[in-house]
Amino acid sequence: MIGESIGNYTLTRFLGEGGMASVYEAKHKTLGTIAAVKVLDSKLSAHPNLIRRFKQEAQMMAKLEHPHIVKVIDFVEDRSHSLEMDLKEGESLQQVVRRKGPERYAIVMERLQGMDLGQKIKQEGALSHTVIQDLFGQCLEALFFAHEQGIAHRDIKPSNIFVQDNGIIKILDFGIAKLYGLGHEFTQTGLQLGTPVYMSPEQVNSEKSLDFRSDIYSLGVTLFQAINGRPPYDSQKQSQFQIMKQIVDEDLPEFTVKSTLESVVRKACAKDREARYQSCQAFAKDLAHGKEIVVQETPVPDDPKEIQRQFEEEKSAITFFLFSVVFPSIIVGLMVIYYIINQAMPADPCDCVGVGREIDQGTNSAITKKNGIAITHGFKDYEDYEERCKDIDTTYITCD
Repeated sequence: MIGESIGNYTLTRFLGEGGMASVYEAKHKTLGTIAAVKVLDSKLSAHPNLIRRFKQEAQMMAKLEHPHIVKVIDFVEDRSHSLEMDLKEGESLQQVVRRKGPERYAIVMERLQGMDLGQKIKQEGALSHTVIQDLFGQCLEALFFAHEQGIAHRDIKPSNIFVQDNGIIKILDFGIAKLYGLGHEFTQTGLQLGTPVYMSPEQVNSEKSLDFRSDIYSLGVTLFQAINGRPPYDSQKQSQFQIMKQIVDEDLPEFTVKSTLESVVRKACAKDREARYQSCQAFAKDLAHGKEIVVQETPVPDDPKEIQRQFEEEKSAITFFLFSVVFPSIIVGLMVIYYIINQAMPADPCDCVGVGREIDQGTNSAITKKNGIAITHGFKDYEDYEERCKDIDTTYITCD
């Protein structure tokens, strides 16, 4: 395709290829500016679903304007590739179009100068602590920004982290990204996409509820490779099945290079995603300090429905606790206090004598009179007097 044109761009040099597309250096015909053009494989451009996903990748990346995410300049749909030159005698232009095949689709991006992280590690070996903190700190900034937009990359690996000559990194290829929590899935159910070595356990298991914590796992594996100079699994000697089984069932292998960041890597690569870092910010904080800091983090629900479910469960638990424990305890406590306050206390014998004498000497024995006399001597009423004085024999008591 070198020398061919797509839209306003002439392809000048091949840069690399992936599962769906090839990337070329290209020059704008009018402006003379240099760009990177990602061209969808012609064999795939006849499939509407793949075209739709390719367009969605471009649209998604165009929204992610961040210093550490590659910038998308344009999207091209082009069928005009040298049709006139292929016109055969007696053949109409429409027949040429059918013979030439489907349109070409391309994402036009900024041209970067440098190498991807995989190439850098292969060239330099294990990276220094300072370089690792710098490069991965930038990665975490970019991923945190994407996650804030509700986008999980889902294919974080060294070849998708580009290190420019000036030391600034750019995250590449959001081709299998997912808008998590919104029901927008760019891949079919059960379809595994991504590079096995860097897949999270939930990706290997083809779980539908993937979220940004899968990126945290993959970046942790990439961090392992930067520290040790090699990935944790050898795709040259091990089958994909063996690697995937290790990812799901076994912890990361031992480090061959001693590093204070080992605990950070192992936390990022926890099998249970709720045991991992729950945000890129927490990951970045520990990375910057050079060792794991115990951070109390609340596990992140998979989606808004899960958040609502947890809220309802917590509300029900609180309501049950209030009505089954707290309120009954308060009621019992008040009853005990009332009983203590109102419990009949032993009366002073002289009070009992005084009430008895006044009632015996009085001419009015109406209940109101008796209540009044009893109250005068400190009883609640005459009934209280009788209750508290019933066991006191006043015959031998002198109170004068």
